[in-house]
Amino acid sequence: MTTFDLYLIRRFLHVFIIGFISLFGLYVVMDGFTNVDNFQGLLGPGEGIGRLLFIMGRHYLFQSSYFFGLIGPILVVISTMVVFGLLQKHSEIYPILSAGVPTFRLMFPLLGVTCTVLLLIAANQELVIPQIAHQLQKPQEFQLGGVRKVTPVHDAATNILMTAHELSLFDKTLKQAEFVLPIPDIAEELTTLKAEEAKRLEATGSRPAGWLLRNARPTWERLHLSEQGRKVIYPVEHEPGMVFLISEIELDQFCDQQTSHRMLSTNEVIDRLKIPAATAGAFSQLVITLHERLTSWLVTLLAVTITIPLIVRKEKLSLVGNLATCVAVLALVLGITEGSYYLGRAHVVSLDLAAWLPVIFCGGLSATLSTKVQT
Repeated sequence: MTTFDLYLIRRFLHVFIIGFISLFGLYVVMDGFTNVDNFQGLLGPGEGIGRLLFIMGRHYLFQSSYFFGLIGPILVVISTMVVFGLLQKHSEIYPILSAGVPTFRLMFPLLGVTCTVLLLIAANQELVIPQIAHQLQKPQEFQLGGVRKVTPVHDAATNILMTAHELSLFDKTLKQAEFVLPIPDIAEELTTLKAEEAKRLEATGSRPAGWLLRNARPTWERLHLSEQGRKVIYPVEHEPGMVFLISEIELDQFCDQQTSHRMLSTNEVIDRLKIPAATAGAFSQLVITLHERLTSWLVTLLAVTITIPLIVRKEKLSLVGNLATCVAVLALVLGITEGSYYLGRAHVVSLDLAAWLPVIFCGGLSATLSTKVQT
Protein backbone atom coordinates (compact mmCIF):
# COMPACT_ATOMS: atom_id res chain seq x y z
CA MET A 1 0.00 0.00 0.00
CA THR A 2 1.44 3.34 -1.10
CA THR A 3 1.35 6.72 0.57
CA PHE A 4 -1.19 7.89 -2.00
CA ASP A 5 -3.42 4.90 -1.17
CA LEU A 6 -3.40 5.94 2.49
CA TYR A 7 -4.16 9.50 1.41
CA LEU A 8 -7.24 8.30 -0.51
CA ILE A 9 -8.39 6.13 2.41
CA ARG A 10 -8.05 9.02 4.88
CA ARG A 11 -10.03 11.31 2.59
CA PHE A 12 -12.70 8.63 2.10
CA LEU A 13 -13.08 8.07 5.85
CA HIS A 14 -13.14 11.81 6.48
CA VAL A 15 -16.03 12.28 4.04
CA PHE A 16 -17.85 9.17 5.32
CA ILE A 17 -17.61 10.11 9.01
CA ILE A 18 -18.52 13.75 8.48
CA GLY A 19 -21.42 12.72 6.24
CA PHE A 20 -22.76 10.25 8.79
CA ILE A 21 -22.49 12.71 11.67
CA SER A 22 -24.20 15.43 9.62
CA LEU A 23 -27.07 13.26 8.41
CA PHE A 24 -27.64 11.60 11.77
CA GLY A 25 -27.41 14.96 13.54
CA LEU A 26 -30.04 16.35 11.19
CA TYR A 27 -32.27 13.35 11.93
CA VAL A 28 -31.78 13.81 15.70
CA VAL A 29 -32.67 17.50 15.54
CA MET A 30 -35.82 16.97 13.46
CA ASP A 31 -37.01 13.90 15.37
CA GLY A 32 -36.08 15.40 18.74
CA PHE A 33 -38.14 18.54 18.20
CA THR A 34 -41.05 16.47 16.90
CA ASN A 35 -41.09 14.11 19.91
CA VAL A 36 -39.87 16.40 22.70
CA ASP A 37 -43.26 16.24 24.43
CA ASN A 38 -43.15 12.43 24.42
CA PHE A 39 -39.65 12.48 25.90
CA GLN A 40 -40.82 14.82 28.64
CA GLY A 41 -43.62 12.37 29.41
CA LEU A 42 -40.96 9.85 30.42
CA LEU A 43 -39.65 12.10 33.21
CA GLY A 44 -40.50 11.26 36.79
CA PRO A 45 -41.42 13.74 39.55
CA GLY A 46 -38.61 16.21 40.20
CA GLU A 47 -36.49 15.11 37.24
CA GLY A 48 -35.07 17.94 35.17
CA ILE A 49 -33.21 18.71 31.96
CA GLY A 50 -30.30 16.43 32.84
CA ARG A 51 -32.51 13.37 33.01
CA LEU A 52 -34.27 14.45 29.79
CA LEU A 53 -30.96 14.70 27.92
CA PHE A 54 -29.93 11.28 29.25
CA ILE A 55 -33.17 9.69 28.01
CA MET A 56 -32.86 11.33 24.61
CA GLY A 57 -29.18 10.41 24.32
CA ARG A 58 -29.86 6.78 25.17
CA HIS A 59 -32.72 6.62 22.67
CA TYR A 60 -30.71 8.07 19.79
CA LEU A 61 -27.70 5.93 20.64
CA PHE A 62 -29.80 2.87 19.79
CA GLN A 63 -31.22 4.62 16.74
CA SER A 64 -27.70 5.33 15.46
CA SER A 65 -27.10 1.61 14.96
CA TYR A 66 -30.19 1.21 12.78
CA PHE A 67 -29.44 4.47 10.96
CA PHE A 68 -25.92 3.24 10.20
CA GLY A 69 -27.30 0.13 8.54
CA LEU A 70 -29.70 2.16 6.41
CA ILE A 71 -27.44 5.00 5.30
CA GLY A 72 -24.05 3.25 5.31
CA PRO A 73 -24.12 1.81 1.75
CA ILE A 74 -25.32 5.13 0.32
CA LEU A 75 -22.61 7.06 2.16
CA VAL A 76 -19.97 4.66 0.80
CA VAL A 77 -20.90 5.55 -2.78
CA ILE A 78 -21.18 9.27 -2.00
CA SER A 79 -17.77 9.24 -0.30
CA THR A 80 -16.19 7.63 -3.37
CA MET A 81 -17.82 10.21 -5.61
CA VAL A 82 -16.53 13.08 -3.45
CA VAL A 83 -12.99 11.64 -3.26
CA PHE A 84 -12.64 11.42 -7.04
CA GLY A 85 -14.41 14.74 -7.48
CA LEU A 86 -11.79 16.41 -5.26
CA LEU A 87 -8.99 14.67 -7.17
CA GLN A 88 -10.37 16.18 -10.35
CA LYS A 89 -10.95 19.61 -8.85
CA HIS A 90 -7.40 19.93 -7.49
CA SER A 91 -5.85 18.25 -10.57
CA GLU A 92 -4.25 15.64 -8.32
CA ILE A 93 -5.00 12.82 -10.70
CA TYR A 94 -2.84 14.08 -13.59
CA PRO A 95 0.56 13.39 -11.98
CA ILE A 96 -0.62 9.85 -11.24
CA LEU A 97 -1.69 9.31 -14.84
CA SER A 98 1.53 10.88 -16.13
CA ALA A 99 3.50 8.34 -14.09
CA GLY A 100 1.78 5.54 -15.99
CA VAL A 101 -0.54 4.51 -13.13
CA PRO A 102 -3.99 3.59 -14.54
CA THR A 103 -7.05 5.24 -13.08
CA PHE A 104 -8.53 1.95 -11.96
CA ARG A 105 -5.46 1.38 -9.78
CA LEU A 106 -6.77 4.21 -7.60
CA MET A 107 -9.93 2.24 -7.10
CA PHE A 108 -8.24 -0.59 -5.17
CA PRO A 109 -7.78 1.19 -1.81
CA LEU A 110 -11.33 2.55 -1.99
CA LEU A 111 -12.72 -0.91 -2.69
CA GLY A 112 -10.73 -2.19 0.29
CA VAL A 113 -12.13 0.40 2.69
CA THR A 114 -15.60 -0.10 1.16
CA CYS A 115 -15.42 -3.81 2.00
CA THR A 116 -14.37 -2.93 5.54
CA VAL A 117 -17.34 -0.61 5.98
CA LEU A 118 -19.69 -3.24 4.52
CA LEU A 119 -18.33 -5.81 6.97
CA LEU A 120 -19.09 -3.40 9.82
CA ILE A 121 -22.61 -2.92 8.45
CA ALA A 122 -23.07 -6.71 8.26
CA ALA A 123 -21.79 -7.17 11.81
CA ASN A 124 -24.15 -4.45 12.99
CA GLN A 125 -27.07 -6.17 11.25
CA GLU A 126 -26.26 -9.66 12.49
CA LEU A 127 -25.02 -8.99 16.02
CA VAL A 128 -26.25 -5.61 17.25
CA ILE A 129 -29.67 -4.81 15.78
CA PRO A 130 -31.35 -8.13 16.76
CA GLN A 131 -30.23 -7.54 20.37
CA ILE A 132 -31.61 -3.99 20.55
CA ALA A 133 -34.69 -4.44 18.36
CA HIS A 134 -37.03 -3.86 21.32
CA GLN A 135 -35.26 -0.53 21.95
CA LEU A 136 -35.79 0.76 18.41
CA GLN A 137 -39.16 2.26 19.25
CA LYS A 138 -40.76 5.62 18.93
CA PRO A 139 -40.65 7.84 22.05
CA GLN A 140 -44.42 7.70 22.50
CA GLU A 141 -44.20 3.92 22.70
CA PHE A 142 -41.71 4.17 25.55
CA GLN A 143 -44.05 6.63 27.25
CA LEU A 144 -46.81 4.01 27.03
CA GLY A 145 -44.56 1.27 28.40
CA GLY A 146 -43.61 -0.16 25.02
CA VAL A 147 -47.24 -0.59 23.95
CA ARG A 148 -48.02 -0.78 20.24
CA LYS A 149 -51.11 -1.25 18.14
CA VAL A 150 -51.58 -4.75 16.77
CA THR A 151 -52.01 -5.89 13.19
CA PRO A 152 -53.99 -9.18 12.93
CA VAL A 153 -51.84 -12.15 11.93
CA HIS A 154 -52.88 -15.38 10.23
CA ASP A 155 -51.06 -18.55 11.25
CA ALA A 156 -50.79 -20.49 7.98
CA ALA A 157 -49.90 -23.71 9.81
CA THR A 158 -53.13 -23.89 11.83
CA ASN A 159 -55.34 -21.30 10.01
CA ILE A 160 -55.88 -19.50 13.35
CA LEU A 161 -56.40 -15.74 13.08
CA MET A 162 -54.69 -13.87 15.93
CA THR A 163 -55.26 -10.33 17.09
CA ALA A 164 -55.26 -8.26 20.28
CA HIS A 165 -56.13 -4.84 21.62
CA GLU A 166 -52.47 -3.91 22.09
CA LEU A 167 -48.99 -5.37 22.35
CA SER A 168 -46.44 -4.81 25.10
CA LEU A 169 -42.86 -5.21 23.92
CA PHE A 170 -41.43 -5.01 27.42
CA ASP A 171 -43.61 -7.83 28.78
CA LYS A 172 -43.71 -9.77 25.47
CA THR A 173 -47.46 -10.10 25.81
CA LEU A 174 -50.65 -9.46 23.87
CA LYS A 175 -53.30 -7.60 25.85
CA GLN A 176 -56.96 -8.57 25.38
CA ALA A 177 -55.93 -11.20 22.84
CA GLU A 178 -58.35 -13.01 20.54
CA PHE A 179 -57.77 -16.22 18.57
CA VAL A 180 -60.35 -17.17 15.94
CA LEU A 181 -60.41 -20.98 15.69
CA PRO A 182 -61.33 -22.25 12.21
CA ILE A 183 -63.65 -25.15 11.42
CA PRO A 184 -63.18 -28.04 10.95
CA ASP A 185 -59.39 -27.83 11.33
CA ILE A 186 -59.26 -26.73 14.98
CA ALA A 187 -62.82 -26.43 16.29
CA GLU A 188 -66.10 -28.15 15.53
CA GLU A 189 -67.84 -24.77 15.45
CA LEU A 190 -66.50 -21.30 14.76
CA THR A 191 -65.07 -20.11 18.07
CA THR A 192 -63.24 -17.00 19.23
CA LEU A 193 -60.92 -17.84 22.09
CA LYS A 194 -60.31 -14.72 24.17
CA ALA A 195 -57.71 -14.13 26.86
CA GLU A 196 -56.94 -11.28 29.19
CA GLU A 197 -53.28 -11.74 28.34
CA ALA A 198 -51.29 -13.95 25.95
CA LYS A 199 -47.58 -14.32 26.69
CA ARG A 200 -45.11 -15.58 24.10
CA LEU A 201 -43.05 -18.60 25.21
CA GLU A 202 -40.12 -19.95 23.22
CA ALA A 203 -39.67 -23.64 22.55
CA THR A 204 -37.99 -25.81 25.15
CA GLY A 205 -36.92 -29.46 25.10
CA SER A 206 -40.34 -30.70 26.19
CA ARG A 207 -42.62 -27.96 24.87
CA PRO A 208 -43.01 -26.32 21.44
CA ALA A 209 -43.17 -22.55 20.99
CA GLY A 210 -46.53 -20.91 21.50
CA TRP A 211 -48.74 -18.59 23.53
CA LEU A 212 -49.76 -18.95 27.18
CA LEU A 213 -53.31 -17.62 27.53
CA ARG A 214 -54.31 -16.25 30.93
CA ASN A 215 -57.99 -16.16 31.93
CA ALA A 216 -59.06 -17.80 28.67
CA ARG A 217 -62.74 -17.58 27.65
CA PRO A 218 -64.51 -19.86 26.93
CA THR A 219 -62.84 -22.20 29.37
CA TRP A 220 -61.13 -25.35 28.21
CA GLU A 221 -64.08 -27.51 29.25
CA ARG A 222 -66.47 -25.53 27.01
CA LEU A 223 -64.29 -25.60 23.90
CA HIS A 224 -65.49 -27.93 21.15
CA LEU A 225 -62.17 -28.81 19.58
CA SER A 226 -61.42 -31.28 16.83
CA GLU A 227 -58.85 -34.01 17.27
CA GLN A 228 -56.23 -31.79 15.63
CA GLY A 229 -57.37 -28.87 17.74
CA ARG A 230 -56.63 -30.75 20.97
CA LYS A 231 -53.06 -31.20 19.77
CA VAL A 232 -52.72 -27.45 19.19
CA ILE A 233 -54.63 -26.12 22.22
CA TYR A 234 -54.51 -27.77 25.63
CA PRO A 235 -54.94 -26.74 29.29
CA VAL A 236 -52.06 -26.00 31.64
CA GLU A 237 -51.87 -28.42 34.54
CA HIS A 238 -52.57 -27.00 38.02
CA GLU A 239 -53.34 -23.57 36.51
CA PRO A 240 -57.12 -23.05 36.21
CA GLY A 241 -58.15 -20.71 33.41
CA MET A 242 -54.81 -20.98 31.60
CA VAL A 243 -54.48 -22.50 28.13
CA PHE A 244 -51.46 -23.07 25.92
CA LEU A 245 -51.74 -22.57 22.14
CA ILE A 246 -48.97 -23.91 19.91
CA SER A 247 -47.86 -21.43 17.24
CA GLU A 248 -44.64 -20.33 15.54
CA ILE A 249 -45.91 -16.76 15.16
CA GLU A 250 -43.46 -14.39 16.85
CA LEU A 251 -44.27 -11.21 18.77
CA ASP A 252 -42.73 -8.84 16.21
CA GLN A 253 -45.04 -10.14 13.48
CA PHE A 254 -47.97 -8.36 15.13
CA CYS A 255 -46.51 -4.90 14.53
CA ASP A 256 -44.60 -3.13 11.74
CA GLN A 257 -44.98 -6.10 9.42
CA GLN A 258 -43.33 -4.18 6.58
CA THR A 259 -40.15 -3.43 8.54
CA SER A 260 -39.92 -5.91 11.44
CA HIS A 261 -38.01 -8.43 9.30
CA ARG A 262 -35.19 -5.89 8.99
CA MET A 263 -34.51 -6.30 12.71
CA LEU A 264 -33.79 -10.02 12.31
CA SER A 265 -30.42 -11.63 11.82
CA THR A 266 -29.89 -13.75 8.72
CA ASN A 267 -30.14 -16.95 10.77
CA GLU A 268 -33.49 -15.79 12.16
CA VAL A 269 -34.72 -15.00 8.65
CA ILE A 270 -33.76 -18.51 7.50
CA ASP A 271 -35.48 -20.03 10.55
CA ARG A 272 -38.65 -18.07 9.77
CA LEU A 273 -38.61 -19.41 6.21
CA LYS A 274 -38.46 -22.99 7.50
CA ILE A 275 -41.59 -22.81 9.64
CA PRO A 276 -45.01 -23.39 8.01
CA ALA A 277 -46.72 -20.56 9.91
CA ALA A 278 -45.62 -17.82 7.49
CA THR A 279 -48.29 -16.44 5.15
CA ALA A 280 -47.58 -15.80 1.47
CA GLY A 281 -46.98 -12.08 2.06
CA ALA A 282 -44.65 -12.65 5.00
CA PHE A 283 -42.84 -15.39 3.08
CA SER A 284 -42.21 -13.01 0.17
CA GLN A 285 -40.83 -10.35 2.50
CA LEU A 286 -38.48 -12.85 4.13
CA VAL A 287 -37.22 -14.23 0.80
CA ILE A 288 -36.56 -10.71 -0.52
CA THR A 289 -34.80 -9.82 2.73
CA LEU A 290 -32.58 -12.91 2.55
CA HIS A 291 -31.57 -12.27 -1.06
CA GLU A 292 -31.07 -8.58 -0.30
CA ARG A 293 -28.59 -9.49 2.44
CA LEU A 294 -26.66 -11.51 -0.15
CA THR A 295 -26.77 -8.94 -2.97
CA SER A 296 -26.57 -5.55 -1.24
CA TRP A 297 -22.79 -5.66 -0.85
CA LEU A 298 -22.41 -6.59 -4.53
CA VAL A 299 -24.64 -3.71 -5.59
CA THR A 300 -22.65 -1.30 -3.41
CA LEU A 301 -19.30 -2.43 -4.82
CA LEU A 302 -20.60 -2.22 -8.38
CA ALA A 303 -22.01 1.25 -7.67
CA VAL A 304 -18.52 2.32 -6.59
CA THR A 305 -17.08 1.05 -9.88
CA ILE A 306 -19.82 2.93 -11.75
CA THR A 307 -18.99 6.17 -9.95
CA ILE A 308 -15.33 6.38 -11.02
CA PRO A 309 -15.82 6.41 -14.83
CA LEU A 310 -18.58 8.99 -14.48
CA ILE A 311 -16.37 11.38 -12.49
CA VAL A 312 -13.04 10.78 -14.24
CA ARG A 313 -14.31 10.78 -17.83
CA LYS A 314 -12.48 10.95 -21.15
CA GLU A 315 -14.84 13.63 -22.39
CA LYS A 316 -13.87 17.12 -21.34
CA LEU A 317 -17.02 17.97 -19.47
CA SER A 318 -17.11 20.19 -16.41
CA LEU A 319 -16.75 18.63 -12.98
CA VAL A 320 -20.24 19.87 -12.08
CA GLY A 321 -21.64 18.17 -15.18
CA ASN A 322 -19.86 14.93 -14.32
CA LEU A 323 -21.16 15.02 -10.76
CA ALA A 324 -24.69 15.72 -11.97
CA THR A 325 -24.50 12.81 -14.42
CA CYS A 326 -23.17 10.54 -11.68
CA VAL A 327 -25.97 11.49 -9.30
CA ALA A 328 -28.58 10.87 -12.03
CA VAL A 329 -27.15 7.43 -12.85
CA LEU A 330 -26.96 6.43 -9.17
CA ALA A 331 -30.55 7.59 -8.69
CA LEU A 332 -31.49 5.34 -11.62
CA VAL A 333 -29.68 2.43 -9.94
CA LEU A 334 -31.56 3.09 -6.71
CA GLY A 335 -34.86 3.31 -8.57
CA ILE A 336 -34.26 0.04 -10.41
CA THR A 337 -33.27 -1.65 -7.13
CA GLU A 338 -36.40 -0.56 -5.30
CA GLY A 339 -38.55 -1.21 -8.38
CA SER A 340 -37.28 -4.77 -8.73
CA TYR A 341 -38.03 -5.46 -5.04
CA TYR A 342 -41.53 -4.10 -5.55
CA LEU A 343 -42.08 -6.34 -8.59
CA GLY A 344 -40.92 -9.31 -6.55
CA ARG A 345 -43.32 -8.58 -3.69
CA ALA A 346 -46.11 -8.11 -6.23
CA HIS A 347 -45.20 -11.50 -7.78
CA VAL A 348 -44.69 -9.93 -11.22
CA VAL A 349 -41.24 -11.56 -11.34
CA SER A 350 -39.82 -14.38 -9.24
CA LEU A 351 -38.45 -13.39 -5.84
CA ASP A 352 -34.88 -14.50 -6.55
CA LEU A 353 -34.81 -12.71 -9.92
CA ALA A 354 -36.18 -9.54 -8.29
CA ALA A 355 -33.31 -9.54 -5.79
CA TRP A 356 -30.61 -10.22 -8.38
CA LEU A 357 -31.84 -7.84 -11.11
CA PRO A 358 -29.97 -4.86 -9.54
CA VAL A 359 -26.73 -6.87 -9.58
CA ILE A 360 -27.23 -7.79 -13.24
CA PHE A 361 -28.02 -4.19 -14.19
CA CYS A 362 -25.14 -2.70 -12.20
CA GLY A 363 -22.69 -5.28 -13.53
CA GLY A 364 -23.61 -4.55 -17.13
CA LEU A 365 -23.52 -0.79 -16.58
CA SER A 366 -20.14 -1.00 -14.85
CA ALA A 367 -18.67 -2.99 -17.75
CA THR A 368 -20.10 -0.52 -20.27
CA LEU A 369 -18.78 2.56 -18.49
CA SER A 370 -15.31 1.10 -17.87
CA THR A 371 -14.27 2.21 -21.37
CA LYS A 372 -15.21 5.84 -20.61
CA VAL A 373 -12.65 6.38 -17.84
CA GLN A 374 -9.82 8.83 -18.38
CA THR A 375 -6.44 7.10 -18.80
